[in-house]
Amino acid sequence: MLDIKQLPLLAAITLGTLVAAAGSWQGYAMYQQWRSPPPLQQESNATPQRRSPALEVALAELTLFGTPRPEDETAELVETDNLPETNLRLILRGVMAGEMNTRNNALVEGPDRETALYHVGEVLPGNATLRNVHRRRIVIERNGALETLHFPDQEELSMSSSRDRAPTVQQSRRSTPQQGSGRNDSNRQQEVRARLDELRERLRN
Repeated sequence: MLDIKQLPLLAAITLGTLVAAAGSWQGYAMYQQWRSPPPLQQESNATPQRRSPALEVALAELTLFGTPRPEDETAELVETDNLPETNLRLILRGVMAGEMNTRNNALVEGPDRETALYHVGEVLPGNATLRNVHRRRIVIERNGALETLHFPDQEELSMSSSRDRAPTVQQSRRSTPQQGSGRNDSNRQQEVRARLDELRERLRN
């Protein structure tokens, strides 16, 4: 039979055994955890990381420097350089040429010595239509064919003025209308200057 006095000793031994067993189990669990990586880490190592697909850009398709001009328009611009000179009695007095052809216009003197302002698409004397305006010439269309009209040279101007004055020289034997011819030339120059000033004012507004 157990002695009642031995009960505390047995209880202390049992408690110590339980504490030792619990400590051993906890130490074993920590040792197992240290030896083997956690499940999440194993899964991350087993499956490689997915990278986002690289963005493929075709540099040739990018319009970094603007849209190129179509081939038909380029060919049209090149062809206008070799157009024949018109034989109409027209004199190019002034041009206003910019990037937008629809706003370009020209001062053209007709056979009646009247200088008028014409916009692209309007009909000039001689049943010709103004198509393009350039810095030194204009392109007109007559009977379905394109022609060009350049600024007159100094020699052409002198020959034109001499032809205009020829009848007055013959008539000067009876009278002196030569002064009137000079006035007409001066008035015509003033008219051209007035037209140019009017054109500049329109562009400013």
